[in-house]
This record gives sequence, structure tokens and C-alpha cells, in this order.
Amino acid sequence: MKEMRPVKGKIDLAEYLITSQALRIAPANEMFWYTSGTVGPYYINTHYLYGGSEKAEEMLSFINDEKENSDRFVPVLYERCRSMYDNSQMYRTVIDGLVAQVRSKLPVINMVSGGERRDWFFSVSVADQLDLPHLYIYKEGEVCLWNKGATLNETSEVAGRQLVHVADLITEASSYSNHWVPKVRECGGRITYAVNVVDRAQGGADALKALGVQSENLLQVDEELFAGLLKKGFIDVDQHKILV
Repeated sequence: MKEMRPVKGKIDLAEYLITSQALRIAPANEMFWYTSGTVGPYYINTHYLYGGSEKAEEMLSFINDEKENSDRFVPVLYERCRSMYDNSQMYRTVIDGLVAQVRSKLPVINMVSGGERRDWFFSVSVADQLDLPHLYIYKEGEVCLWNKGATLNETSEVAGRQLVHVADLITEASSYSNHWVPKVRECGGRITYAVNVVDRAQGGADALKALGVQSENLLQVDEELFAGLLKKGFIDVDQHKILV
């Protein structure tokens, strides 16, 4: 069995996914129920890469409670993400990997976007590290732009921009097609590039291509990942068979 290696130009996040409980593998004779009503042998909470499950859930609660008041919410979220970047090797590794991918697209790309809610765990820090404006896109259609320490609820600065959208997880890219891409287009900008922490390899990349969006990821859920998890002892042979 071949040794697991990062996909071209990418970092190996497998151990972080396991130790943070971001990736949970069911025992060989069990399955997880998904919110869609289907079942599967693994579950991913990518936002747990933000310092572990406890800190990630605390951050998610903060987002849920405060996101409607952008003047207060946005600056505090930035400070929280910056503090986590400074203090968590795991989170910093993820952000640095995303930043490296986006940096290669500069200066054509000149704004970062992230969608409510879990994208913000990562998109905020990418924008911060690259010193780029960050566009918050809410599921109900509102937007908020953070630029040079100020929050703006109007979208004139988005017009003519080419954006990179940073997402925690991509499955079929339905959030991109239904929310993120149309909203940015409505504001006069264009998402031309997407960087996702995890790609579940269920058609999302092809869907983005159809939208005219080039995409990359830090980790893809595929047989190579499962082989690496088996080799490292994170799963057993029976679990590996079911995952494959």
C-alpha cells in the first residue's frame, strides 16, 4: 500500500483531522445519519481545525449569537481568528496552506469572500494574512465588507473585483451555485477562484468549473486519504473496506 502524501502542492491534514475530531470514522458495523437523511461511514466538521472541537463550538456559538450586529461582530471575529492563528499550530498550518494557494493568484484576485457560517473560520484569517478586504455573505442575502478596519454594508467596493471564496468544505457546491456566486455577481464582482479546506470529491469541483470558478483544496476525501489513515493506524482494515 502506498504511503499517503499531500495532493500536489498541499499539506497533509489527516492527523489534524483525526486529533481534532474534525473527521470521525464510524465503527465497521455502524453508520452516521446525515442531516440530508442519508447515511455514510464518516462525518466531517472541518471547523474543528480551529483549535479543536471545544474552541470551534464556542466560536460557532459566538457567530450565531452576534452575526446580525456587524459593527460589533466583525472586529471581534477578526481578533479571535488572529489570536487563534498566533496560538494554534494546527489552525496556523491550515491558514498558511490556504494563503499559499491564494497568493499565487495575486494581484488578479484582490478580495476574499466567505459564506455564513463555517467559511468564516477560515476566510477571515486568509484575508487578514494577505491584507485583503473580506466580504461576508449571509445566507439570507445580506453582505458586509470589512476593509482596512472598517465595516461597510454597501457593496460599491465589490464592483469590478475578482474574488477568491474560501470555504470549509465542498460537497456538490450547492452553496456556491445557490448563494455565494450569484450574490457576488449581484454586487458587481465575480468569484473566479475558490479554495476549500476539504473536498469530499462528490462533484463539487466540476460544478464550480461549470460556474467558471477554478478551485483547489487542501485535502480530498478519497482512497488515498483512507489508505493513509489505515497506514497511520487511525482506522482498522474493516473500516477501510467500508470507506473505500
